[in-house]
Amino acid sequence: HTTIANYNNMEISGGIFVNNGIEGITAHALWAAAGTTTITGGTFNGKDNYNGFNVDASEGAIVNISGGDFLNVHSGSLYGDGTISVSGGTFFDKISENRVAEGYKVIENTNGTYGVVAAPEEDGIMDKMLVICDMEIKAGENGTKYYPVHIYSGIDSLKYKEVGFKVVATNKKTQQVVNLTLDTTVVYRSMKVTDFDGIVNLYKASDLGGAYMFGKELLFTAGNWTNADTEIQITPYAIDLNGKEITGTTKLVTNETIQEANPKYELFKEDK
Repeated sequence: HTTIANYNNMEISGGIFVNNGIEGITAHALWAAAGTTTITGGTFNGKDNYNGFNVDASEGAIVNISGGDFLNVHSGSLYGDGTISVSGGTFFDKISENRVAEGYKVIENTNGTYGVVAAPEEDGIMDKMLVICDMEIKAGENGTKYYPVHIYSGIDSLKYKEVGFKVVATNKKTQQVVNLTLDTTVVYRSMKVTDFDGIVNLYKASDLGGAYMFGKELLFTAGNWTNADTEIQITPYAIDLNGKEITGTTKLVTNETIQEANPKYELFKEDK
């Protein structure tokens, strides 16, 4: 018994498919009997009191899953001798590695379900980092003006108790050095980021090479830290559950790199 069956080619991007089989009789939410089934969304619920699966792929059938919710079933989310390749979606059970598409990996979500995300290039903190300078100048106490810089990086998993950035700001003219640590315990699958033109873009953790991403705001006051002699080193870091610190690649931010990224930005402007 099955809620929906495919004998040719089918694309599913939404909808709810519930296994309404009789207890004791094998039943599935989706049966891929032949051809290629592509799933980018939808809810598949085999329920938890029937002998069935969310997706059953017969030998010779191909099922590509990049999204969708696969809820409680009696036996498991995926079954069959066909080819099932998963690159996304949320599953109530941990799917086997041989069902995961190349370049992806299974992660455990905070609510006990499992997801499939792009595998980072290596375990730990990612080397890719996004630095965005705001056009808008923030006003602080006593009329102080701040120049905001937003920093984002990626991380491979949730096995860390703290992530963040270590910042070393140097004024090469005065030799003044300031060391900062920007830490957080909050990570995201994706984040909305406003660029210097005010356009909001959605960045996924995979854009930065990780399974999760995090961000912090760095504020610079006018004066010594807003001239062409300023040099900033930003290093992403993470502390694992055993207290061991790992670091990513340091990014050097100078007047030249800022001007290349945003010619309108006033940070690091030449002294008048």
